[in-house]
Amino acid sequence: MTTRKRLSLLTPFSSQGLIWGLVLALAAGSLGAQQPEVPIDGRELPKPEAKAEPALPEAPADGVLPIGRAWELSHYRVRVWMMTDGSAALTSLLPGLMDDIRRESIRIDASGWELLVGKAPNPWFWRCARYIQKPEALQGIESLPELKFDDKLMLVLLRDTGLGIETQVRELDLTTRQWGALQSRLTPQPENLAPAVTDAIRFAFMPLANIEVVPMDSTAVLRARGLDSSLQTRMDEQLNWVTSRNTGSPVSIREEDNFLPVLRRVDRSGKLESLEAVDYTFINTDKIEGTKITGYVHSSARAPLSGRTSKRLQKLALVIRPQPRPTRLRLVALDNPKQPMEGLEVYSRRTDAQKDAPSELLGKTDWRGVIDIPPGDEALRLIYLKRGTRALKKVPLIPGFRDQLATEVPNDEARLFAEGVILGVQTEILDLVVQREVYEQKIAAELENNNLTAAQDDLVAYEQLPTAQKLASTLADEEARLTIQAKSKKEIDFIKNMFGRIRDVLQTKVANTKEAELRQKIQSGGSKQP
Repeated sequence: MTTRKRLSLLTPFSSQGLIWGLVLALAAGSLGAQQPEVPIDGRELPKPEAKAEPALPEAPADGVLPIGRAWELSHYRVRVWMMTDGSAALTSLLPGLMDDIRRESIRIDASGWELLVGKAPNPWFWRCARYIQKPEALQGIESLPELKFDDKLMLVLLRDTGLGIETQVRELDLTTRQWGALQSRLTPQPENLAPAVTDAIRFAFMPLANIEVVPMDSTAVLRARGLDSSLQTRMDEQLNWVTSRNTGSPVSIREEDNFLPVLRRVDRSGKLESLEAVDYTFINTDKIEGTKITGYVHSSARAPLSGRTSKRLQKLALVIRPQPRPTRLRLVALDNPKQPMEGLEVYSRRTDAQKDAPSELLGKTDWRGVIDIPPGDEALRLIYLKRGTRALKKVPLIPGFRDQLATEVPNDEARLFAEGVILGVQTEILDLVVQREVYEQKIAAELENNNLTAAQDDLVAYEQLPTAQKLASTLADEEARLTIQAKSKKEIDFIKNMFGRIRDVLQTKVANTKEAELRQKIQSGGSKQP
C-alpha cells in the first residue's frame, strides 16, 4: 500500500480517523488533568473555591408540606391512625374504609386539610386502642419520627357493640401537644361507616390560631391558621365559577367557638422548652373579620396573657368543641390540697350576662368537694364558687372538654366563722332594739295611768338589758381571735371590714338609750309620757 493510501485511511472523515481522533483527545485530556497548570514564574495558581449547594428542606414521605406559605394559607397535615377491637369483620372492612375516609375528607374540604389515613403502627396499635379514653398514658407519642411533619394526630377506634359499630375519635394537636375531647358515634349499618367516621374526625378537629395582640384588658386579637386555604368553588347564575371561603370546613372559625390559650416557649436554638395551657382561661369569640378574630378573655387569674413579649414565646390558641356532657369539678383547700371543700355553693353565669342579672345555682359540693357541671346553653360556662356571703373564685370551664377537673379554693374558715359571729350580733342587736321599744312603750302607758311601782319595775328590767359597751367588748374579743386564725391578708381585711360595719350599727342603734329620761319622769310622778 502506498503512503498516500495509508494517510487517507486516517483522515478525519473516515471512521478509523474519527476513532483515532477520539483516542488522542481523551489521552490529551487525561494528561492535562494529571499535569496541573503552572504559571510562567513557577507559582501555583489558587484553587477555585467550591460552591456549596443550597440545602434542600426535608420532605415527608407522603402528602404535601406547606413550606414558605403564610400562616393563613398553610393547610393542616392530619395523620389518622385507624384501630379496631380485633374483630374479623372490622379488620376486613379497614382497607376499603380508609380509602372512603380519604374521599369523604376531600369532599368536605379539599384544600384546608389533608388527611393521611392509615393503620396505626404495630408498636402503638393496641396501646392507643386501650388508652384512647385516658390519653395522658400515651406519653412520648408526640415525639415519634413518623409524625415529624404532621400538624395533628387523630386516633380512630372502631368497636363492634352488637347494636352497631361505635367510633371513638380523639385528636392530639402536635404543635401545642394538647389532647382534644373524645368524639363518639354509633353506626348501625356498616355502609354508613365512612361518613360517620369522617364526621367524628371533623368535629374532633381543633383549629389553631395565633394570639397577635396581647390583651391588657379583657380583649384579645387572634389570627386563625389556614382560613384562606379553605376554599370552595361553585357556579353562579351567570354560569361563572366563583371561589369563596368554605364555612363548612373543620378549619373554619365560628362565632360560638371558644379558644384555649397555650404558651409555647423555645430556647435560643429554636428547641422546645415548655408548653403550657393557661389554666381555667378561655377566649370567647366576639367578632370575625376575615382571618382576624376578636375575643373576650375569661379567666380565674387577672390578665393571664399579659406580660413581657419575647420572640421565643409564642402565644397560641386552640378551638375547643366538645360533645355536650358533664364535667366533674373537685374543689380542695388552697393551703391543704388533701382537704376537700365541702358545702361550697356553685353558681353559673352566661358570658354576656349583665352585672345585675341573677346567677343560676347549680348546687353545693358534697363531702368529697365534688360537683358535676352540666352543659348549658353556651359551650363556655362561667362558674362562681361562693361560701357564705363571699364569692371565692371564678372558674371558666367547658363541660365535656375534660372529664374531671380539680382546682384550689381559699380556705377562709376564719372569715366564715366571722360571718357567723356577725350574724349572731346582728340578731342580738335587733332583739335588743325591739325589747327596748317594748319597755319604753310599756313604761309610758304605766306612767299615763300613774302606776309608778310597775313603771319602776320595768325600768329596772330596762336597765338590765345588754349595753352597747358589752356588745362592743364581745366583738373586740371575737375579732382578735378570728384575725389570728385568718390565713391571708385578704381574709384579715375582710374580717376587719365586717366588724367595722357592725360597730357602726352599735353606735347608731344601741349606744343611745332613754334610761335617764325614763328615770326622771318616774321620779317626777309620771304625769307625762316619755
